[in-house]
Formats: sequence, C-alpha cells, structure tokens
Amino acid sequence: MMGKVLNVVLLYVACIALSGVLICDEAVGETCSISQYEVTYNYRDELAQSTCTAMSGRRGWVYAVRRTCDGDGPTCAQICRRRALSAQDSQVSSRGLECFNALHVYGGRPQLSEDTRKDIAKLGLKIFRYNSCDGKGCGPNFCCCRSK
Repeated sequence: MMGKVLNVVLLYVACIALSGVLICDEAVGETCSISQYEVTYNYRDELAQSTCTAMSGRRGWVYAVRRTCDGDGPTCAQICRRRALSAQDSQVSSRGLECFNALHVYGGRPQLSEDTRKDIAKLGLKIFRYNSCDGKGCGPNFCCCRSK
C-alpha cells in the first residue's frame, strides 16, 4: 500500500514540475501564460503575433514587434526596415523586413471565464487595426513586420 501512495506522490510532484511556474503581475491586470521553462509570456505579444500572422496574406516569416508609446518615436515602417531588427533572425537577415500593418493591443480588459458556457455576450479582448505603418504617438503598440 505504501508503494502505491509513494507512486501517486511522485506523479503529483512530476506534474507540478512539468506545469511550470507562473510569474506575472496580475495585480495590474496582466494575464500571463505558464511555461515549463519558467518564461512568462505577455498575452498581448501572443495576440499581436497571431493577428499579424493572420493578416499577412502571403507566404513568409511574420513578426509582431513591440513599439513604444512615444510621440517622437519611429513609425512601424521605420522600425521594420531596421537592419538591426532583421539581423536578429538568420533566416531573414539577408532579405530584410517590411511593415504591412500596425496594431494597438489593449491591456486591462475583462478576463472571461474559461468555462465557455459563462460570460456569454460579454466583450473581452480588444485590438485596434490601423491598416497603416505610419502611425506615430501613442497609437500602435505593435508593428506587423514580414520578410521581404
């Protein structure tokens, strides 16, 4: 009997170890993902990457690149053209990147229940699509860049 209990305890400990560690600041409304490698992903990065990829419309590598909310900062067109950006990935370094859209992914949105039978007809996540790469100021907070 003791052997069975020990096996259950070992399985439980292994599941906890494999599930990863949640490290985020939920106090400020930030929703985080769990990684088995103890890396925290900001859900806005994941939304932006998925949205940019879906909007690309053609074959190639796609990146959602964070942009600072700054009136004097570069536009997404300028950010995506930077050689230092494309140099971060050997598969696109020689080709370069171009901007094809920009997004504002909002934080602080209501977190809906995981149970899809609840929170029916309620607004959740929110993204604004610019259809431009020239926005300045505190507009786009993500640039959609793709390989040329």
